Amino acid sequence: MSECAAAEGLTAPKDDKIPTTVKGSSWTLAVLTTIKSIISKLRVSFSPLSVCRSCMAFMPRGVAALPRPKKLASMLSVMEDIAGWSSGMVLNSRVIRGRNRWAIRWMSPESSIILVMPSHSDTLKARLVIGKTKDKKLVNLTYKKEIGTIREAQPPFGNSMEILDDPELVKEERNDKRGEVLIVESAAKVSERISMDVTFNRNYSDQKFMIEDRRNKEYETKNIKAGLSFKYHSRGTFGISLKRSESDTELGPTSIASYRTRDYSLSGSLSQALSDSLSMTISASTSMNQKFFKKRAQNPRDADYLNSSLDCELDGHLFHAIKTTIAFSTLRTETINIDASLSGDNRVDFQYLLSPRLEFDPVPWIKLWQKYEIKLDYTEFTFDPDRNYLDRNTSLETDASLKIFKSMKLGLNHNYQMKDTGSYLSRTGGEKLYGPTNENFEHRLRLKCDYNPSVDMLVFVRTTYKTQTSNSLGTIDGKRRVISTSGSDSGDMKVGFERTRKIADTGKLDLDVAYVKRYGPFISEDRKQYWEINMNITLEF
Repeated sequence: MSECAAAEGLTAPKDDKIPTTVKGSSWTLAVLTTIKSIISKLRVSFSPLSVCRSCMAFMPRGVAALPRPKKLASMLSVMEDIAGWSSGMVLNSRVIRGRNRWAIRWMSPESSIILVMPSHSDTLKARLVIGKTKDKKLVNLTYKKEIGTIREAQPPFGNSMEILDDPELVKEERNDKRGEVLIVESAAKVSERISMDVTFNRNYSDQKFMIEDRRNKEYETKNIKAGLSFKYHSRGTFGISLKRSESDTELGPTSIASYRTRDYSLSGSLSQALSDSLSMTISASTSMNQKFFKKRAQNPRDADYLNSSLDCELDGHLFHAIKTTIAFSTLRTETINIDASLSGDNRVDFQYLLSPRLEFDPVPWIKLWQKYEIKLDYTEFTFDPDRNYLDRNTSLETDASLKIFKSMKLGLNHNYQMKDTGSYLSRTGGEKLYGPTNENFEHRLRLKCDYNPSVDMLVFVRTTYKTQTSNSLGTIDGKRRVISTSGSDSGDMKVGFERTRKIADTGKLDLDVAYVKRYGPFISEDRKQYWEINMNITLEF
């Protein structure tokens, strides 16, 4: 995580500023990377901040709440030492005492590496606008350049927990970063009915690591897009756009996955209001994407991808309280491998989707909607007509929301899903028939109740029930039959409250308490019932 990403996080909501994830050792390094990078820059001795940094190991939150927080304390102690704080942390001092301290005084360097060469990032932003009016913007140029060096204390690459077992193995990684972004936009309204726009975009990024150079990455993308919009009717608009892009990605000195790409695309759209209560939108596109690997002898996976799509949507109000939407889309993707040794994987993927939706609001305090969806995914291999796959998904979702009175709301949601998978197989006489291999059925029911006794308090009840059945199909006496069946039932219930209280005029206290009970297969005993308690205090100075 870069220094700039951490700086941008200062303006994020409070929940986004707190690194939280599922407790587990494999995520510790990812979350602590930014924490220790920031801590290593707070080189203020004998200040309240230093005490707070020391206490973080003993009052952690989220993934930092390890079962053995002293390991986290030793990790943060290394960060303190790298940042130039020789005394280490509270209750975990790194000061050498006794006669050996006189020898250490002469052996110690004058200052730490971080103090001599701190992390830094410099950003230059510029913008130029020419001919800006209400209907056109002749040139809008935006340029951004970033140069920086990020230094972090990290364990050997590939073993995120080694630093916790032996803090002396920590290494200081140096990441030199360079980046440029150039965007040139031009838009003009030629007449009352015709408007045009052109956009050019260049993005360059280069990262070089001092120790783990296999993590080096350099890439550059350039694309240009031109569009034309024509208002042929007071209720209708037609648009067309062309786009060309190319990229170059270099993935370290030992990687064989470095590649170049070239993309070409053409798209068009039509929007028409048929009446005051009925409108239609149609869009279509076609594109060709080419991918070339730089070390083709070791990685002969060059390929062309041909794509075409069609999307249609019809919106209408049948009556005052009923709204309907019907959406249909189709997508065709063809994969062509250039190398003859991989031509057996050449294939064509088809996708079809039909999704009608109905919304009904009979009275202001009742809202109902239902969505039906049919999705087909079919794959056919070019040089093997007997090799193909078909996935069929059918789902029906129903949702009801009922507001009993001003402070209480009930909700019900039911979802049914059916999926089967199989292939078209040749029969006697050359005819192909569909032969499913497995099928799955699932019902999911959700209930919820929210009650607000006051403005700053919410009492809630949530419950979920799910039943699932899976069948394996085979041929018995020449017919497709179910040869095995498995199923499971699961669910959960959650009851609790959320409370927010102000602290004077500069802060607030958030308290969430809930009791959770779960049942079903593959749930450990300690996760079948438990309490969830979260508290957050915010103070503004």
